[in-house]
Amino acid sequence: MRSTRYRRMIRLVIPLLAVLAGTTAILPSAQAAEPPPNEVPCAFTYTFLNDPPSPFHGPRFTGRFIITNNNTVSTAAWTLRARFQPGVEVTQFWGVRMLVDADPNYVFGNANWNARLGPGQSIEVGVVANKTSDAVSAIPRPTSFCTFTW
Repeated sequence: MRSTRYRRMIRLVIPLLAVLAGTTAILPSAQAAEPPPNEVPCAFTYTFLNDPPSPFHGPRFTGRFIITNNNTVSTAAWTLRARFQPGVEVTQFWGVRMLVDADPNYVFGNANWNARLGPGQSIEVGVVANKTSDAVSAIPRPTSFCTFTW
């Protein structure tokens, strides 16, 4: 069962990562990877908790996502996809499970305790990352989006 779930996740994630990277993905089968009909976008904000990178913090920075359910029903689960600039490596995270670590593309899923968000509720999760390349801009904001599953 876990293998089937993993393959399904890969079929959904590979095209997504390709879109974020601006390339084309080739799926291992002829099936098109479409999101389930019960999956919808969710609202979120991203902010830095420190000024990255700084002499005080070095190349390390901390970012916070606040995910909000603006829908009229509670969620069963949620997924957050974040693409940082190449040269940014996520080293720690809180409030999430890391599902895919394909530097600089990351996919996070809810933790067991925060999957269900009622209408109007928000959850705060975050990452700690390192700037591993001088080519990274001073403020490496991720290109991100999230989805809810009912």
